Amino acid sequence: MSDRIYKIKPKYILREIAGEYLAIPLEGADDSATSQIIILNEVSSFFWERLQQGATEAQLVSDLTAEFEVTREEAQADLQEFLTMLEESGFFE
Repeated sequence: MSDRIYKIKPKYILREIAGEYLAIPLEGADDSATSQIIILNEVSSFFWERLQQGATEAQLVSDLTAEFEVTREEAQADLQEFLTMLEESGFFE
């Protein structure tokens, strides 16, 4: 696992609306890749909240296994998939 601190660009707010988690771009979010509303599931919204403050992979995996009934391997796999998607879409500072 990397010691890198991942942090979401401060262009979004996270809201729960009618049981769905949405990352909503703030006014002025100007690039097309990061100016869309993103629908998140419970696990990805859990990661998103922590990534708004900044966190390492180890912290995120530890937090997830403490909060949900998942193995470290499952948590790591879910995290890697989510981090890759965010990285490729340009969501990190």
